[in-house]
Amino acid sequence: MLTLTHTTLPSIGDLAAQLLGRARGDVRQRGGLHVTKQPVHGGSKEAGSYHEEAFFGKLDDTMRRACRRAVKEAFEKGRKALVEARRLRRELTRLEALCARITAGTIRVYEALLRMEKRFRGRVFPSYELIAEWAVVSRSTVHRALEALEEIGLLARLRRYVQTKDKKVGARSEQTSNAYRLELPAILRDLIERRFRPAPMAQDEAQRHHERLADHADMLSKLSKADYLRATHSDPETARVLIRLLEGIEKRDGLVA
Repeated sequence: MLTLTHTTLPSIGDLAAQLLGRARGDVRQRGGLHVTKQPVHGGSKEAGSYHEEAFFGKLDDTMRRACRRAVKEAFEKGRKALVEARRLRRELTRLEALCARITAGTIRVYEALLRMEKRFRGRVFPSYELIAEWAVVSRSTVHRALEALEEIGLLARLRRYVQTKDKKVGARSEQTSNAYRLELPAILRDLIERRFRPAPMAQDEAQRHHERLADHADMLSKLSKADYLRATHSDPETARVLIRLLEGIEKRDGLVA
C-alpha cells in the first residue's frame, strides 16, 4: 500500500520573521510565568513586533476561493476514505488521516477565518471566543478545528504575548491571542487541481482543433497588412490607429506611392 507523506517547509513569512529576529539579536524563546501565574508559551513573539508583521499575509480573492475549495475537498476526501477504509479493512494514508480530521465544524471555523482575513486585510489575531462567535460553534470545536487546520497546512499560527506592568512585581509578559495566516499547502493544491482539471480532449477532436488553427493561420498569412491588423485586433479604433501608423511608415520609407 502506498502511503502519502509530506514535509511542512517554513514559509517566506516564517523565514522573514526568523531573519528579522536574528538581526535584532532576539534568539531567546519567551517563557516564564505572568503575574497571574499563567505560563507564557515558549516561542511566543511580542504583539506589534517585526516578527508579527513579517508573519501576516494577505490573500487575494482567487486564493481565498482556492482555500475555501481546498478545505471542502479535504472534507470530502476524508469522509470517502473513512468509508472505504472500514469496508476494505485497511489503514488510512497520511493524507487521508489529515483529511479525516476536517469536519463540518472545521469548515465553519475556516470560513470564519477567511472572512476575517478579507475584512482585516490579512491581520487575523482573534480570540477563541470571537472565532466561535463568527463561526457559530463552541469553543472546544474552535480548538479542535485550529489544530486540524494547522496540521494539514491550511493555517499557520503565531503565539503572541504583550508586556504588562504591575505595581508590586513590575513588568511581566502576558500571553495574548494567537495570530493566524491562511495558506494553501501543495498537498491540497494538487488535490483540487486534479479534481477540477478539464478532461483531456479526444484524439479526433484534437486533430480537428489543430487543423482549424492551421487553416486560420493560413488565412491570416494571405491578408494584407491592413487587413491583418483589422482581423487580429478586437478594438476597431486600435486597428485604425495602427493602420495609419503603418501607412505613415511605409510612405516615409518610400514603400508606397
